[in-house]
Amino acid sequence: MNGLDTEKIVEVFRRAFMDPDYHRRLEKANAPGTAKPLRPEQVRILKDVELLMGDGTGDTMTIRLPRQYGKNEIAAEIHKRHLLRRCVSGGTIVRAAPTFRPQIVN
Repeated sequence: MNGLDTEKIVEVFRRAFMDPDYHRRLEKANAPGTAKPLRPEQVRILKDVELLMGDGTGDTMTIRLPRQYGKNEIAAEIHKRHLLRRCVSGGTIVRAAPTFRPQIVN
């Protein structure tokens, strides 16, 4: 595969699955202009959520963030990374929207 050996490819995938920041930078390198870098606080939140999702306890996490903090971007990144991790085994994600009025109407 373009001169890369299997071990290097596996290492890139392993690192991308473990590190949201590396994953985002890898995306940007392969499709310039499509993904801006994550801010450090976004990376920390992603890591915390992924740790909770993977521990098997079924616990719930509530995250409260101020406006302009990139909540939608964090949510999209969580969904993308979770689906990528489960793409072989399959599955479904159900995403609930906020109340219809005023959020969806606006």
